[in-house]
Amino acid sequence: MRRLIIFLFIIILIFNVVPLFASQPKSVGHPLNGCSSCHVPHGAGGDSLWPFAPQLKTKEGTELSSITALCYSCHDGTITNKGKHFFEKDGSTHPIGIKPSNLVNIPDNYSVDSEGRMTCATCHNPHKSNTKNYLRISNKGGALCLSCHQNKGE
Repeated sequence: MRRLIIFLFIIILIFNVVPLFASQPKSVGHPLNGCSSCHVPHGAGGDSLWPFAPQLKTKEGTELSSITALCYSCHDGTITNKGKHFFEKDGSTHPIGIKPSNLVNIPDNYSVDSEGRMTCATCHNPHKSNTKNYLRISNKGGALCLSCHQNKGE
C-alpha cells in the first residue's frame, strides 16, 4: 500500500510540476489577464468584444482612435505608466493618430485605423509577439522603424 501511495504521489508530481518547466510561447494575449484584459465574450460594451466604449480623448484633450483609446484606458497611468507619454503629441515620441506621408510605406500587416491613421497597433501587436513591448518585430538596429521609413527622406 505504501508503494502505491508513493507511486501515485510521483505521478501527480510529474503531471503538475513538469509542465511548469516546459517552454511556453513568450506572449499569447496581453500579460495582465490574457485576452480578457481587452476582450469579454459576453456583455461587451464596445467594438471587438471590448468591455466598454473607451473615451476618445486623453486627459489633456488629444483625440484618439478607438483602438488607441482602448490602449490608453490602461496606459494613462491608472493601470500602468508604461507608454503613457506616447499619447500626447509633444514631439517626444512617434506620433499616433496621423496619416503617414507618401514618403512612408506601412506594411500591409501593420494596422492602421479605418481612416488610414497610425494607432498603437501599427507598431505593437497585443495579440501575439515574441519581442519586447509587444513590438511587431524587433527594433534591433532600427528594424521596426526601417520597415516603414525606408530611407525615403523621412
